[in-house]
Amino acid sequence: MRWKGLSFMEACMRAYIGGAKEPLMLSSGLEDYFLGTYYFNKGRYATPVAGLTHFDKNENEFSAYRFHEDDPVFFQNGLRLTCRCGEKIGDKVFHDPPEARYTTYTWVYQW
Repeated sequence: MRWKGLSFMEACMRAYIGGAKEPLMLSSGLEDYFLGTYYFNKGRYATPVAGLTHFDKNENEFSAYRFHEDDPVFFQNGLRLTCRCGEKIGDKVFHDPPEARYTTYTWVYQW
């Protein structure tokens, strides 16, 4: 498997809290957000806060979960999460990612 095929995981997770213009950086890579490393090279895993439940390198797909129980993200007046791959700085796009579709489910607990 070539690196390029998995480079969609170079996406950075960010949280924009309460309409902020600058984000709170949640990870430096998509697999890092789910507490994995090196494109999930160790395979499936499960911990109380994160895990990888499905991974198919050939189809460029995975399923994972992440709970912020130990490191909560507190917010009021809105929260926008982004997962952006192919950072554009000036005229240069980094990582040259393949086309990707991300599907997410989010649960928010209010107290």
